[in-house]
Amino acid sequence: MVGQGGEQGEISCETDRFRFVGRGGTLANPAAMQGISPLSNTAGSVLDPIISLRRTVALPPHETAIIDLVLGVTESREAALAHLEKYQSSRMADRAFDLAWTHSQVTLRQLNVSEAEAQLYGRLAGALIYAAPPAGPTRVCCSTTVAAKAAFGVMASRAMRRSSCSASATRRRSRSSGN
Repeated sequence: MVGQGGEQGEISCETDRFRFVGRGGTLANPAAMQGISPLSNTAGSVLDPIISLRRTVALPPHETAIIDLVLGVTESREAALAHLEKYQSSRMADRAFDLAWTHSQVTLRQLNVSEAEAQLYGRLAGALIYAAPPAGPTRVCCSTTVAAKAAFGVMASRAMRRSSCSASATRRRSRSSGN
């Protein structure tokens, strides 16, 4: 967590949800959010782990601050410390975000997919992976090309081509058609 602008406080962390929420607190109104004191900075095994980072920033009127928060995973502590050192510079953090955006645009172009289509496929994949029941009737937008769907492993079945059907009606029709 690297910041520019304002008076930056120290970074603190919490890894225990019970300590973060507090006795009598709720997820909507946790005890840790009731003040600006540092978090406990404890680490280790806990029953219900979380990650919570805090840094206070005092801003004069009409001033702005930029906080870069970069989270990652490496194979060793030494590699993590090397990345930490590399991205302490706000210039390097800006460069990493710019390169990530450029890479995503190149990937979308290679797959011949728009950003909206990629977001749709992400939602479809999330529904398949986590198998959450739909909250109500949903519509499947299928204006994309068969090639674009195939690039993400989505096959253009009869149920997927019916863009005007609700999810429950699509399920009934696909069962009755033998799919």
